[in-house]
Amino acid sequence: MKINGLATYQIVDENADIALSVEFTKEEMKEYDLNSTTVWVTYDLNGNYRQSSIADEGIAVELQLTSEELQQVLKYIDDNGLRNELLKQINLV
Repeated sequence: MKINGLATYQIVDENADIALSVEFTKEEMKEYDLNSTTVWVTYDLNGNYRQSSIADEGIAVELQLTSEELQQVLKYIDDNGLRNELLKQINLV
């Protein structure tokens, strides 16, 4: 999996999300019948990690990130200041 960058931030009800544009290998795309993929990382409004999910063309799919992929995503978010930016948007920083 390759992370292409930030897609968007979203704050709804009790959740704050970071959406990342990602690229899976051709084999993974074919195996899981994916076209374009977004990984959503959800935090509560205190900035605590809740969950991650995968969406294909805006529709959630039944796939989960492996623990290695999740660590890669969370590291990318931290290394690029995306979590801090999200915290700013929910007025925690």
